[in-house]
Amino acid sequence: MKKIIFSVCSVLVALSILIGFLAHRSFTDIINSTNKTQSAIAYDSLDWVSNEYLVEEITKTAESLDNCELIAIVDFSGERLYEHLSTKASVTVQNILKGDKSLENTKIYLYEPCYYYFDALDNSLRYMPVSSFTLMNSGEKYLIFADKVEYSDNKPKHISNNTYIFHNENLPYVCIENGKALSAEKCNFPLLFEDIEQYEFVCENNKEAQKIKSIKMDILNKYIPKG
Repeated sequence: MKKIIFSVCSVLVALSILIGFLAHRSFTDIINSTNKTQSAIAYDSLDWVSNEYLVEEITKTAESLDNCELIAIVDFSGERLYEHLSTKASVTVQNILKGDKSLENTKIYLYEPCYYYFDALDNSLRYMPVSSFTLMNSGEKYLIFADKVEYSDNKPKHISNNTYIFHNENLPYVCIENGKALSAEKCNFPLLFEDIEQYEFVCENNKEAQKIKSIKMDILNKYIPKG
């Protein structure tokens, strides 16, 4: 009897491991397909888009950016890793404004404030914007505000030591040369990721967009003064 129970338990454990592996592999395969990520649902309705409260939080965040560990100008080439409930971008550091100067001209990984997940209710791939700011766009330069991720000594070997996370999700980085705002009040919903991917941030209306643009310009003038 004990042997039967042991055999059944062993089979159940093996099946659980197999199902978990297949689920992870399926997620990885789909998430790395460009067509799939572009068709992911980003916003079901205007209620999901950032509102005046979030704009106020962005304003408060802008006042505390000096507290972060790393302030740098980076270039994003488009290389990105999709992980469970997170996305991690590979960026090349061009100039260190605050932090470890040895990072200049090297690549670091930066967690972005957005990710993809599966909605089991309707079996759909969804894009989750944690703040107004979207994923970084390939070929753009960004001013980032980040803190280093501290790992234990027994971390997996494939994880880089030079991995950073945004100092505050409300204002993780600022696009230096371009960066457009999407005012969603006149958009047709649902919005897919392909509808918003070209924009730096998404707002409920043009008034909020102008406020964030003003905050952005103040930040750029402070950290990257012209002339």
